[in-house]
Amino acid sequence: MAVHYLELDDEPDFDLIGIASHINNYRMCWLLNTCLELRLSKSDTPLIQYHKEEERSEHTVFEGENEYWKTTLHLIQNKASDNHFLLPEKRVADYLLRLKNPKQAYSKEILQKLNSESLVMTAFAIRPSDLKSLNNLIF
Repeated sequence: MAVHYLELDDEPDFDLIGIASHINNYRMCWLLNTCLELRLSKSDTPLIQYHKEEERSEHTVFEGENEYWKTTLHLIQNKASDNHFLLPEKRVADYLLRLKNPKQAYSKEILQKLNSESLVMTAFAIRPSDLKSLNNLIF
């Protein structure tokens, strides 16, 4: 009988950018669409996270693609209306921008453009492999 091993790749295939801003989610989506020349649109289904004692929180998700860089982007609201965080260890981030299969130059370009916007307090790179709650971002 042959023995087969399943190898799991622990390194996520996406980059993550944290965005601190006090604007609401629709305005943040508009800002990203304008400054990054994207076409993000609201997803029909929110990202749902389950907590203790059968509590759940819903986090708004906007999604789109950049054809030139061949990257899928998701703008995710980190803090839900019930004050639960998708990434509790990154409470300073109001929004998370997830870039699936990104090029390094594209991630740096996004960070530079976001930090130059007046409505964004700060934007910073987050290493997904350092997150305890990484599973909350895998969908």
